[in-house]
Amino acid sequence: MSAAVACLCGEVFPAFTTIAVCPRCQRPLPVGVTEGGDDRSEPQEFIADAVDEGPSQAAVTRMFEALLDPRSIHRLLSLGGTLAVAGLIVWLVSVGVFENPLNQAVAFGLGSAALFAGGWWLSLRTRYRLAGESLAFLASVVAPLNLWFYDAQNLLTVEGHLWAAGLVCCGLYAATIFLLRKPLFLYAFQAGATLTGLLLLADLKSVGVLDVSLMLAVFGFLAIHLERVFPQDGEFDRRRFGPPLLWTGLTQFGLALAALLPLQIAHWAELPLATLAWFIDAGRLEVSPIVAAGLWLAAAYSAFYVATVPRLAGGWTLLAACGCLLMAETTILINADATAEGAVVALALTAAVACMASSRLVERGIVPRHAALGSAVVISSLPLFMGYLLFARGVMPSFRAFGWERAFGAAYPLSMTLTAACLIASAISLRGYVRHAAILRFLTAGTVLLATAGSVRLVETPWSMGAAILTLIPIAYLVEGMWRKDEVDVSIAYTAFGLFSASAFLAVCHQGIDLFIPRPGKVATLGTAIVALEAAVFLLMAASRAERSRQTLLAGGLSAVSAGALAVMLWQGLGYADAEAGVSIPIFAATSLLPLAVSRSCGRRSLAQPAFIAGAVLLLPTVLIGNFRATGLMIDAGLLWRHAWELGSLAITSLVAAALAPAAAWRRVFATAAGISTAVTVLAIAGLADLTGWQRLEAFSVTIGLLLLVSGHVARFRERVGQPDELVDVSLWLGAAFAIVPLAIAMLYHRVELTTPSLADELALSTIGVLMLASGLAWQLKATTLVGGGAFGGYLIVLIASLLRRPEVTMGAYLAGTGITLFAVGIALSVYRDRLLLLPEKIVKRQGIFRVLEWR
Repeated sequence: MSAAVACLCGEVFPAFTTIAVCPRCQRPLPVGVTEGGDDRSEPQEFIADAVDEGPSQAAVTRMFEALLDPRSIHRLLSLGGTLAVAGLIVWLVSVGVFENPLNQAVAFGLGSAALFAGGWWLSLRTRYRLAGESLAFLASVVAPLNLWFYDAQNLLTVEGHLWAAGLVCCGLYAATIFLLRKPLFLYAFQAGATLTGLLLLADLKSVGVLDVSLMLAVFGFLAIHLERVFPQDGEFDRRRFGPPLLWTGLTQFGLALAALLPLQIAHWAELPLATLAWFIDAGRLEVSPIVAAGLWLAAAYSAFYVATVPRLAGGWTLLAACGCLLMAETTILINADATAEGAVVALALTAAVACMASSRLVERGIVPRHAALGSAVVISSLPLFMGYLLFARGVMPSFRAFGWERAFGAAYPLSMTLTAACLIASAISLRGYVRHAAILRFLTAGTVLLATAGSVRLVETPWSMGAAILTLIPIAYLVEGMWRKDEVDVSIAYTAFGLFSASAFLAVCHQGIDLFIPRPGKVATLGTAIVALEAAVFLLMAASRAERSRQTLLAGGLSAVSAGALAVMLWQGLGYADAEAGVSIPIFAATSLLPLAVSRSCGRRSLAQPAFIAGAVLLLPTVLIGNFRATGLMIDAGLLWRHAWELGSLAITSLVAAALAPAAAWRRVFATAAGISTAVTVLAIAGLADLTGWQRLEAFSVTIGLLLLVSGHVARFRERVGQPDELVDVSLWLGAAFAIVPLAIAMLYHRVELTTPSLADELALSTIGVLMLASGLAWQLKATTLVGGGAFGGYLIVLIASLLRRPEVTMGAYLAGTGITLFAVGIALSVYRDRLLLLPEKIVKRQGIFRVLEWR
């Protein structure tokens, strides 16, 4: 009886027993057969794991299947083989068999051969192919231990042709590959070949590290190119057997270069080789520059070959090829005693060739685009990095402490100019790749910046003129980018910020940190102010480009830095004019209104948001510093009247900023700043005036109340219909109480207790009370109507009652004038009501006289 079993892996095969093993995945399967059938009957298909079993029988079946899984069998075989070998060794040692080294060597050799033979037999003659492959792999790992044992027991030493035994191991590895057709054993063969080569070199004696590197490089070169020996199809196809050769070849090249590089660095740094020769004779550490350069070139060629022909790990191998090429070039330049400037130019030429070659290779589809172009850009950045390092070594005093300073001559700006020309050629060759070309243009601008800085340093140009010239370069680059149609906007913004940072670095290198200390009447201080102004304008332009590209974070950062540049400009300018410290704060605050006004006039254009951020970043810290400074002076009793006027100017500036702010949230922020400045101003005036403590408290309370009333009225008319805000009521009631109650108490105290009225308190009471009552009646607000009307009504009662004792000429005239003024305002509102209703619409549409708001 037979059955066709369908495995879960998709294999269908005939079976004649109740348990079958899948020939593909080695899974044990239960088999069902037709009743009453015979061998000639048609096979009945049976799906594995479809048997209806009970819970206990199903659990046993699953346990049995897990035990018979090929991976479980592999683990059991590995564990059993390890324990068997360990136990056998322990037993043989215990009975004294291994007391004779020759017996041990023969036993180890026969054991290794038996492992190989057993693995071959199991794989080729039985269905336990996996077990045979595992046994053969164990033999491949154990075989090199025989070489160690021969040398340790002086049976066959390194100097006594031990490499011959290694050659036998390689033969066993090759036979295993041929018999089992498994690419895994290629790794063992390559390791054995490398070990045999090292033993052969050791047998020759008097070989150096360079010889070892050369041998490893030859092995790697052969392994990489022997990959082409395997055919495309067949038992030894290139797809399976090629990658092991490529990876082992690259590994051999890596070991060769890892042995070579430390020796080269030691020679370049002029380190005594005796310090490195603790394990080998110093004579074996000599390095031939020609051979070393040849090794680096061979490694570069091999890595490039692997990336382009078999295309194995294209990105990493291309980067490795570029690194090896640069090391070969460095070896040649150092051996030729080339100057640092010459090395920079050579690297720039190499970068130009790399960019042109990568562009052609990408167009033909030979190499991956990102890997090739990225490698070319990395090479192109090296000349710029070296140029910055050379400039810093030539001008920064800190390098002298380490002995790294160098003379600064005319060769530096010339080399940077040639480097810029090479980078321009590189950018032209990659013009079809927008982002990579943008990076190269940035590198070009950086080299131009270095060439200019070197020229400024060489001709000993004054700092004020040199810094202005350096700052014009990124500005010119940004202006040029605005007219480029195929440019990525964000790349211009990033380039702008990078070039500005580079300019600042060069400025610090040129002058040192002293350039930021203002000195009255010094031209350098004025020059620093001019440079800071240029930087502020430049950063605002760059932020505008970033805003246009929807790079909000970058635009905000550039805008904030531009505010810092404006602050530096003001600081240096005021220091040059030797202005007093008290004048600085109002000037800072007034200057912050300029970018805010620019933002308001730009409307929805890309410059609006960066200009607003710059103004806000400059104004808000100025307001905080001014208020903290005044508070500290009040505590120290050093406050003067000019400080109060400074605080008043901050309050006015904050109100103007609130009017210029485009968003309601920012208007509230500036209004809060204005309120804080106003409150501190009132406290300052109260502290300067000849007032008692209660009078100062009264002035502060009235100020807070007025601010709460203003904010409450504004918030009242921002409420949505049907959605009242409780904070509006709280603000109006508290504001009315804080504003009017202290004045009423002061008025009653002076009239009742002191019997002499306070004209200032009564004028303030009547004015605030009338305004609160009028606003409450006009806008239908309960708080101001009741509190203001009640306070003013009570004051009128007190005033009328006091007429029995003294005349009230002044207050009578003031009240009459106030009434006439309110009446006239009411008449004007009634007459011009229709026109006033149209006024907001005319302002928005810029009609009539308001067309001036559209002017530039």
